[in-house]
Amino acid sequence: STISGYVVDEISNSAFYDCAKITRVTLPSTIKKIGSYAFYNCELLTQINLPNSIIEIGSSAFAHCDVIDNIILPQYLTTIESYVFQSCSSLKNIVVPENVTQIKSNAFYYCSNLSEITLHDELLHIGSYAFGGTKYYSSKSNWNDGELYIGNHLVAVDKTINGAYSIKENTKVISERCFYGQNGMTSL
Repeated sequence: STISGYVVDEISNSAFYDCAKITRVTLPSTIKKIGSYAFYNCELLTQINLPNSIIEIGSSAFAHCDVIDNIILPQYLTTIESYVFQSCSSLKNIVVPENVTQIKSNAFYYCSNLSEITLHDELLHIGSYAFGGTKYYSSKSNWNDGELYIGNHLVAVDKTINGAYSIKENTKVISERCFYGQNGMTSL
């Protein structure tokens, strides 16, 4: 966990950007922050250990890491930044820790094999298209009467809904742009 006698507590922005041959990363338990674009486009990265000491992961930090198939998010993380896992096409499931209160826009956008998503009820904000392009989003079996919920969170509404629309009781969050482009709805 030390480099030249110094404790490593941060991986800077773009530190390993486009490192095509990295396959596995084990981070020391002293790491608190991973900067934006830190591992962007590390296309052979299959495994990364994210210790619970991490409280911040910057935007696009792991975007386009195509072969990562499993990520366990640190328990003290409070925000999942924009584009952080965009296009991680092998990622199949994600459990959002209970301390996370925000998932920003496009966080898991186009994770085309992401089919299992677990969100907790204390989540306060889901950004636009946070789960767009995922297997969960595109699976018709997850849509019910033109609406897509993940747990108690409304993440999308079909643009073909016409007339009156009622939000389910016990809905905790309505994602950003959930009703964007909705022209047929007359009342809410």
